[in-house]
Amino acid sequence: MLTICFLDLEPGGWIDQTEIDIEDRIRCDDHTMPSDSLFGSYGETLNACALNTGTSLNICRRMKSKIEAAGFIKVQEKQYKSQLENGKHSICKDAGRLR
Repeated sequence: MLTICFLDLEPGGWIDQTEIDIEDRIRCDDHTMPSDSLFGSYGETLNACALNTGTSLNICRRMKSKIEAAGFIKVQEKQYKSQLENGKHSICKDAGRLR
């Protein structure tokens, strides 16, 4: 798919690829979720299940190299934090709501 995108773009064109890294990134900055929480180990457990089927959910860690392999140059990678629960920051009030 990335190669098709590359071939279809005019010179100077670009794509925007967004992925969610769940394997070892679900945690709380304010330490309100215990380190032994089931939700804290959710990503690791989910990826272990995927590995049992012969695939991996570690897409984020491979995506930049896959985009470059398709022919793209000057690939930029940016990481953002996302809330999973309504928090105290009003700008993120509804972002990533999970109940």
